[in-house]
Amino acid sequence: MRTIYTFFLLFLFGTAKLLAWGEGHIVHIDLVLDYLPTEISTFLKSETVLPVQKWGKFPDGMKKHIVQKDVVNTIGKAEAEFIDSFARSQYFWHHDNAKCMAFLLLAKAFRENNPKSASFYLGVLMHSIADMSALNHGPLLQYLTFYQYNPKAFPNVNLDINVYKESPEIRKRTKEILSDFIPDRSQKNFSDVIARLYTQSAFDSAYLSKIENKIAIEEKGKKYSDAYVETFSRLIDYQVRLCVNIICSAWNFGKSDIPLNPKDFLSADLKKMELPSDIKIKSKRILIDFSKQRKLSDDSVFEGLCDETKTPAIAFIVEKSGIMDRSAIGLKTKFLASISARYLKNSGKNIKLIDIADLKNFDLSPTKYPILVISDLTGMRFKKYIEKYVDDGGKIIIMGGKTADFSGLQQYCKTRPNNETPASTAWGVVNVEEIKKMSLIFKNDFAHLAKNEIAFKRNPNVVGWYKPVSNIEILPSPKVVPLIDLRYGDAQQTYIVSAGFKNHRDKIFAIWLPQYLLMPTLFSDDVGQDWSKPVLDSFSAPIFETCINILSEK
Repeated sequence: MRTIYTFFLLFLFGTAKLLAWGEGHIVHIDLVLDYLPTEISTFLKSETVLPVQKWGKFPDGMKKHIVQKDVVNTIGKAEAEFIDSFARSQYFWHHDNAKCMAFLLLAKAFRENNPKSASFYLGVLMHSIADMSALNHGPLLQYLTFYQYNPKAFPNVNLDINVYKESPEIRKRTKEILSDFIPDRSQKNFSDVIARLYTQSAFDSAYLSKIENKIAIEEKGKKYSDAYVETFSRLIDYQVRLCVNIICSAWNFGKSDIPLNPKDFLSADLKKMELPSDIKIKSKRILIDFSKQRKLSDDSVFEGLCDETKTPAIAFIVEKSGIMDRSAIGLKTKFLASISARYLKNSGKNIKLIDIADLKNFDLSPTKYPILVISDLTGMRFKKYIEKYVDDGGKIIIMGGKTADFSGLQQYCKTRPNNETPASTAWGVVNVEEIKKMSLIFKNDFAHLAKNEIAFKRNPNVVGWYKPVSNIEILPSPKVVPLIDLRYGDAQQTYIVSAGFKNHRDKIFAIWLPQYLLMPTLFSDDVGQDWSKPVLDSFSAPIFETCINILSEK
């Protein structure tokens, strides 16, 4: 765990300048404070209070609270020690249950007429809420933020609400939209508010996923289109209204006689956060109901791909965008599936997106869907459905990662060390020298795609949450048809990284395709892509199409 926290620390400080996240949080807090009721904003402006804006960046650190003098001076030694008893570091405030604790402690500070503590808890709460609709958390913008392998291929887009300060058009439109905003001062049920706050990340992530393609294409510094101005202004409006109303609820509870005991939010041994059972039940129901309301077409990464289609069709198993670190089949699966499906659709082929939520009752018939595209995580976590489909005669393309534990493939696979695989499981920029000694050898049905070995033009190992990891070696076997070998290391040894697998009739029924082969601009120098509706690039498209052709053979 220590290593994971170190990686996060490197990530946070290594990218903050690029994304101006810190500054974006300040812009957000400034706006929230502008729209707070006067009695609350006046309460927070005591001369002895450190500004809320200072604490708006606080959750992005990794220290204990008690070792930070300004924190102790603000919330007191006892409260700092109390938080440290169940929080590993200040990064804790990003978690959903931590938002609930921050809300409770904010209400308690209001009750105790303690503006210093209120300023601290308001700042960390605003940071955590805003993060879930931050512009690097959707499947499309996550790629555009971190995976610009060839920067010449990408527009210089705004990825933070800091654009509010830079664009008079966005400032004007935001103020127009907010002109009718009246903060919600009504008294609410405490457990209802906490349950909704605990689940708020799902709503915020869904909101971002719905609009992210509208942000992906407009260059900084140029005159923004009306649609772009409207999209960004609505995003800011969404965040301001949400946070102002949450603060008003905390104020109301602080001024009421409802019990506010932080220990009620802890486990029996007081060593970790644990919400009361009634709030857990309400939270679960909120998430279930919200999930039922959402459709794949709500996610802009799937725009144009969810129409009714004729069969037979090539099917892709995907999922609705949710909270980024709680994806069932991998955050990058949505992106890679969308660019592959869009390429096929643009090429005139029938495609079908299947939501994992519908798998239980979906007629996954090989007659209707002769080829199914999945990630390795899909195969592992939804093994029952995938194996039945294969047993019924279906064929699969696996966007391969770290596991092949389904349909009998595990026996042909083993894991390679990080320094012997192009995209390492280690966080961030690694294999800088190793990648220079790696190349791909195309064989058999792939041989026509590249007569010479293909070197890696760029290092796939960058900072970001969906590095295209594929660390599987495919072992030689009569049931294995090698398609790509990787040459690596000083000794220039080789092993199989992509292959077809034969069934009992000696026909290829599955193809393992490492994820890094599908990542745009990793191998190609293509420019001119429409990043609001991206497709496979000139390197990846022939590979993917060849997989379709192989599996289409009778």
